[in-house]
Amino acid sequence: MQKLQSLRPQEAIVISLLEKESTIQPYDRLANKLIISLSEGHRFLHHDDIIRLEGSSNYTKVYTRSGKTYMVSKTMKSVSEKLSKSRFVRVHRSHIINVDSIELLAKDHIVMTDQSSVPISRANKKMIHELLGIGV
Repeated sequence: MQKLQSLRPQEAIVISLLEKESTIQPYDRLANKLIISLSEGHRFLHHDDIIRLEGSSNYTKVYTRSGKTYMVSKTMKSVSEKLSKSRFVRVHRSHIINVDSIELLAKDHIVMTDQSSVPISRANKKMIHELLGIGV
């Protein structure tokens, strides 16, 4: 506090604001939600509602349990950084899945609860089997 008193009033205000800002934490209820920007505003998608993501260049398509899909103008990598690492897994160069939404694990693909078929890359096949506790 004495340091703040020795500063000019404007400097003390700026330092005080910066200290307060660094203690602000994101709203906990948003920890399990993906926030996507759409033309009409921001959509909040709970991780439980997301089945999978499909990337194409600088866009990512998000598939939900309700059957709705959302096109996000961000790369799949940047979108995936906002998802739970224990729940969402990259199974192919252009596909990330919610492991809770797996219905069938076949030799070279996964069938999701929405009946979509997602390819598994050869490089990720062993990792998927280990993650799910299944022998190759």
